[in-house]
Amino acid sequence: MLPKNRRAAVAVVLLVAAIAVIATLAGSARAGTSATASATPAATCQGRSGGTSSCGISQEVLMPLKINIWTDASPEQGQQATVSWTLGCTGNGGATNTSGRTTGTVPFRTRVKIPQNGGADCQISASITLAGGGIVNAGLYPTLGSQVMISLPTGDTAPGAPLAYYKCMTDKFNSGRQGAQVVMGGCGSIYANTWYYDGTHFYHGGLCMTDPYNGGSGTRLVLSRCNGSADQAWTYRPQGRSGYDEIVLHARGGHLCVDDPRHSAANGTRLAVFTCGGGPTQGWTISGR
Repeated sequence: MLPKNRRAAVAVVLLVAAIAVIATLAGSARAGTSATASATPAATCQGRSGGTSSCGISQEVLMPLKINIWTDASPEQGQQATVSWTLGCTGNGGATNTSGRTTGTVPFRTRVKIPQNGGADCQISASITLAGGGIVNAGLYPTLGSQVMISLPTGDTAPGAPLAYYKCMTDKFNSGRQGAQVVMGGCGSIYANTWYYDGTHFYHGGLCMTDPYNGGSGTRLVLSRCNGSADQAWTYRPQGRSGYDEIVLHARGGHLCVDDPRHSAANGTRLAVFTCGGGPTQGWTISGR
């Protein structure tokens, strides 16, 4: 489910009739315009030769953090192309629609803005038109997110009743702002619950989950600008025999784990780091893994 990329790299994607399309996908908050780790686009289209070359893409995208459309042409380069798109997202109790239009010199990338108050179920439609000779090609490259969940006992002993349910790591108030608190919340399909783990960092809204000031046990987590420091680096690994996983901070000797204090089910409970102990307050699951 997750294209794992937050660092700049360049890939060449073979499209229909062996036409090369250079894929791009913004990986981290500082990624460039020609970065991708995934060689497979979510959708592609190719125009016809002769006259005005155009094509269209229509695709459902679940839990997107970023969406890019890469436009290229064959065999010529340097022509002007226009990308028009509409994006509709549902979730968080409502629906949001956005649209846009970009004209550029091929090859180029179009960054589709995803509304923060939208949901995790989005439908994108794009039309790509090339001015001049050649054949237009386009690829859709989304960065998909995950939910970071913890299992909580229900306390219901009735026959057939579920023994546990999940709560999710979330961005308090769905703000996506520097210093926003990382808290417990429901696991609905909303932007606030969507994270991207690249093997080292947990990204949300272009920010990194951070142990502020490289604090000790009990420090509460926030979102901060990504700077490559050890207090933003995390290891996601199996938690012994519990069947769950733990999220370990690289700083402080790698002995602190993300913790739901007192195994609370209350929305808004601030998450913190405590000494890793293998207990249920530190047992996490990332969806799609």
